[in-house]
Amino acid sequence: MIFDQNIFENQIKQFASQWNTLSEKDKKLIQSQFELNQSTEFYKGLLAGFTASFVLITQGNLDINTTLPKTVGSCISYISHLFIEKKI
Repeated sequence: MIFDQNIFENQIKQFASQWNTLSEKDKKLIQSQFELNQSTEFYKGLLAGFTASFVLITQGNLDINTTLPKTVGSCISYISHLFIEKKI
């Protein structure tokens, strides 16, 4: 895993497709954690960071609790969804 790679549009589309698999409760929880007042570049960097974290977590390289992968994955899908919908 290379941490400082850009996230490309095809990856963003793939991540965004997961947004609709979340429950409405989970969507509302994730949405409430974002103010959406930063630049597009900021969110691209945030998405790259979440993606790198998700890979570390799911590959078992970190000692974490069981809800963290779902939370990080949900954040990735939300930010990607916003990019696809041109909201950020």
